[in-house]
Amino acid sequence: MKKTIFISMHFYPKEGGVETFLKEVAKAWGRDEAEVWASKQPDTPDEMKRPLSILRFDWGNGSHRDSVRKFFWLFFNSKHKLAYIKYVFLLFINRIMLQNCTPFIYDSVPTFMGYYKRNKSLIMQCSMAIYTGVIGLFYKLMFGVPFVVYAHGSELIYYSRKKNQNMMLKFVLKKADLIISNSQFTTDLLISKGAKQDKIFKTLLGANTKMFFPKDTQTMIKQRYNIPENHKILLTVSHLVPRKGMDMVIKSLPNILESVPNVTYLIGGRGEYLKTLKTLVDKLELHDHVKFLGFIKDEDMNDIFNAADIFIMPNRMEDYDVEGFGIVFADAAACAKATIAGNSGGAVDAIVDKETGYLVDPVSVRDIVDKCVTLLKDDEMRQQMGQNGYERVQKELNWDAVRNKIYTKLKELDRNEK
Repeated sequence: MKKTIFISMHFYPKEGGVETFLKEVAKAWGRDEAEVWASKQPDTPDEMKRPLSILRFDWGNGSHRDSVRKFFWLFFNSKHKLAYIKYVFLLFINRIMLQNCTPFIYDSVPTFMGYYKRNKSLIMQCSMAIYTGVIGLFYKLMFGVPFVVYAHGSELIYYSRKKNQNMMLKFVLKKADLIISNSQFTTDLLISKGAKQDKIFKTLLGANTKMFFPKDTQTMIKQRYNIPENHKILLTVSHLVPRKGMDMVIKSLPNILESVPNVTYLIGGRGEYLKTLKTLVDKLELHDHVKFLGFIKDEDMNDIFNAADIFIMPNRMEDYDVEGFGIVFADAAACAKATIAGNSGGAVDAIVDKETGYLVDPVSVRDIVDKCVTLLKDDEMRQQMGQNGYERVQKELNWDAVRNKIYTKLKELDRNEK
């Protein structure tokens, strides 16, 4: 199989949804088959060997003057000259892309040429369409190497807001040899941007089953956080931003408590929405029923998830910000927990409504209350939904399955390119 180069704006040790996803996918390739290209970061070596082989290149501070001269001379050696002209035009009308991407390209070309001269069998895998996809497209147009784009959801909306960015986004998607989508929601967005259906490969994301698995921790967690023994636990763990829907759970709690008075809602994570959420708890006088856990270390995550009776995150769309899939729902299912998600974005694929949990109207207190009370009162139903979710994770929503699907698809692309 071709040597693959993963291009990510950030990577280990920086953690984030896209970075975690790409790191997990890259594990399907052997160390000799793959390496990661990422931007240089302060206090991070330019080259690292673990967890994968990582090379870092310049980012930012590109100028139009230098780019005009360099891109002009590169034109004569490009494999796809007409497309290359359009690419350069789009790059020059997207100032921020030019400033960020061109230093990375200039800095990485010598490394690429070393591989290219020894073995032309290369493939570029880009973390998303804009920025890293722009870099991957350069290598396709210059050297004819295939490139793959990963699509997550929010970025497709975000970079469609300005005409010049939208033009580049559509061009990258059009020229990609393969686009890997994380949900039907993201797939529909891609098609709306002009991506061809036969170039899109949809694969749902998965849980880290080595990190998340069933374990009896509820008594320990209740003691740690001073939660009454007879209380049922609702749990949300995420970055604290409006679209995650913690505010709607808090607003629903007074009505939930009327039917099920022995409930504690745990909120794990940190973010800019924390102050708003705490103000809402104060206003509704819910101090005895809501606890903010703050940042949760990886080694404590499984214990927290297993202490919950229900994992709830009624996600909604906020401006361009949307849940592309929601790996956290798969993590909860890996712990055999029934889940409640918003009927929005890719979360619709993350759970099976009425089988592994419930999809709710994320802005409806009545719907959230109804589904929470139903599950809190029916232990058998709640446990069965949790078991259904667990079985689904073991079958398809786990990183081993996701990696194998993507690796197999890339092998197919490799054969078609030969």
